Amino acid sequence: MLRSMNSAISGMQAFQTDLDVVGNNIANVETVGFKQSDVQFADLLSQTMSLGTAGTAPGTGGSSATTGLGGTNPEQVGLGVQVAATQMDMSQGPDETTGVPTNVAIQGNGFFVVTDGTNTYLTRAGNFSVDSAGNLVLPNGVVAEGYEATSGSSSSGSSSSGSSGSGSTSSSTSPSPPSTASTSPPSKQVNVAQWALDWVQKTYHQPVRQLLPRSRCRM
Repeated sequence: MLRSMNSAISGMQAFQTDLDVVGNNIANVETVGFKQSDVQFADLLSQTMSLGTAGTAPGTGGSSATTGLGGTNPEQVGLGVQVAATQMDMSQGPDETTGVPTNVAIQGNGFFVVTDGTNTYLTRAGNFSVDSAGNLVLPNGVVAEGYEATSGSSSSGSSSSGSSGSGSTSSSTSPSPPSTASTSPPSKQVNVAQWALDWVQKTYHQPVRQLLPRSRCRM
């Protein structure tokens, strides 16, 4: 009786964890860049009540034995279930029009690189805006990082953000992403974040943001 109750309790606890994860997925349906999780279960070790026996070959069970006996399986009772892992679903989510020029999304692999001035983070959230210093920032204040352009090359290889120095990053030659529209980089000193904003406004007429794949959200 006690063993059966423990197994039932483990099932309720595991199911509660599953409901917690599903509830969190539903709560973050409108969270930009959110990736839903899925709970993986595994059975607990079984308790062996009796060992199995091996079979006998024909003619070895006595003078009258003409056929062999089959073996028997051990008697085992499962002890319940446990949560093996909580895995994040990194599949591509749908794009949604927001009407905000600085809201962008990543198609395929990749992350935006942002910093709080001390640590660097990777995120799929693209709901950027421009702060008073001209930096591209997320709602929590972290600043988008990039590469300073140098003459004759697309990037210098050194990471920088609009929050360094006076609050803006300047370069003599800003790289121009490929586009059918005319987006030639300005020749004068510019704020990289502001130039990126201008390029987004010219190139993408329907800004988008990354959302949770609703088709994968279980109710």
